Amino acid sequence: MTNIKQLLQKTNNLSRPMVVLITVLLVFVAVQFMILATLGTKGGEIGLIRAQMESLRVENDNLRAAIDRTKTVANIEEDMTNVFALQTTYVEKIVTAPSDQFVSLDN
Repeated sequence: MTNIKQLLQKTNNLSRPMVVLITVLLVFVAVQFMILATLGTKGGEIGLIRAQMESLRVENDNLRAAIDRTKTVANIEEDMTNVFALQTTYVEKIVTAPSDQFVSLDN
């Protein structure tokens, strides 16, 4: 009889941590199912947001490149002006017609 009582006490002592472990695992699995059920229905929206983010990232990269090009040209113009003492002037192009298209006023 004492052997049975000792055996039951040992199994009782082992079963308490096992029950706690199984309970924790069941709660974890239940939480995972709830998260999957909630986010699983939002997959399309998440994909759309990711595509929009990628599009905005590409647009930002293009704008940064344009800004860098502008800064580079401005720096070159400023350096040329300072080093060679250049002044900005405006030039107009005068277009003339070829001589065979002139109308004679002698007639």
